[in-house]
Amino acid sequence: MPIQTTSALRVATAWWKARSRQHRFKSRESLEAWQEKQVQSHLRYVIRNSGYYRDLFADQDIANWRSFPTTDKQAMMANFGRYNTLGIGKEEALAVARTAEQTRDFKPTIRGATVGLSSGTSGNFSLFLSSNQESCWFVGTALARLLRRSIFSKQRIAFFHRAHSNLYNSLQSGRIQYQFFDLTNELEQQFEKLETFAPTLIIGPPFVLSQLGKAKRDSTISIVPRNLLSVAEVLDDSTAAQIKSDFGIPLDEAYICTEGFIAATCQHGSLHVNEDLLVMQKEWLDESQRRFVPIITDFRRRVQPMIRYRLDDVLVDSQANCECGSQFAVLERIEGRCDDVLVLRKNNSDELRRIFPDFVRRTMAFACEKTKQYRVIQEGIDCLTIELEIESGSRQQEQRRIERSLLELCSRFECAPPKFNFAELGPQDHRFKVRRVQRNFETVLT
Repeated sequence: MPIQTTSALRVATAWWKARSRQHRFKSRESLEAWQEKQVQSHLRYVIRNSGYYRDLFADQDIANWRSFPTTDKQAMMANFGRYNTLGIGKEEALAVARTAEQTRDFKPTIRGATVGLSSGTSGNFSLFLSSNQESCWFVGTALARLLRRSIFSKQRIAFFHRAHSNLYNSLQSGRIQYQFFDLTNELEQQFEKLETFAPTLIIGPPFVLSQLGKAKRDSTISIVPRNLLSVAEVLDDSTAAQIKSDFGIPLDEAYICTEGFIAATCQHGSLHVNEDLLVMQKEWLDESQRRFVPIITDFRRRVQPMIRYRLDDVLVDSQANCECGSQFAVLERIEGRCDDVLVLRKNNSDELRRIFPDFVRRTMAFACEKTKQYRVIQEGIDCLTIELEIESGSRQQEQRRIERSLLELCSRFECAPPKFNFAELGPQDHRFKVRRVQRNFETVLT
């Protein structure tokens, strides 16, 4: 059977199973019991085939896997050859990935595995490996969770990203047309190609979707997609509202990273964790504010296992039950990276306090009247740099308004106000992820 036919069947099977699983479980108890069986079976395979995990979990009872040692990106990259189950070395994978980046040809594989390179939002790269079977499973599940119409209806999907991958080649079929738009090229130079393709679904980072929205608002492009999907960056409320206004349609969100397909919005707009793919445990940063760092165990990935893997993201838990009826857990939002959390001194004390990025973004959204784009950067414990792109009017008035609002935020959290430095925001490069709030130094909080 030809590879293309095999892949198409695998994608269709994964799509059907993902659709049925989303509402298969009638209670959290039944879902968690099913997850437990999946994880324990998966662990047996991983421990047999990954030298790294075999050593890490030596003499452990898999029934107690929820308390196993955690791992993270640093450990994965340091032990890459023993971490993956194909024995592919880090330098070997990196050479293929870098060649693909330079040539823009993302088809080459190693021992049948797709190789990808992610720079992440921190600039610290990571490698990912995926077999053809896993790629098909990912694509089928993604179609089930992200498409608002049947896989058998006609779709034209435009995907804006920095790099392509064999992961997405299985999207092409008689009904589904797929077009990759390379973000290493100027966005404006791709408008004609986009108009010709006339996508029904556009997938891209929020900054790119906002630029396309502006082009549509200015009548530079006239595309009329049926759906929009935000990926790769934090989607803040003000950006989401503007994108929806520009296109006049809803905006969905997917939480996809090197480590896996973590969550996606349902038709009711709730961001559900894909609990038929993984188990998400919570390392609380502030339980009263429902902020946590996720520790994931993906029981589908065999080539590059993710067992008790600590992500470097801050998520906001939701206690709400979604009207869609799914038992899959709901996230209120993706807050950002751990180093997007500002850390300031408490009033009259050496104690440090966290200010989560969503509070900063909301403060800026209300304070900015003439600001088109901004970045808030914490350079030190007592110093904030606010970079602004002012639309028109008095810069001094805008800066004073923003400073007052940030001082009120500090007061609300009982923090000593830092020194504010204002600067001009340079041109934003659509090839890289936008971080509106970031901390550029490390600190330890207890």
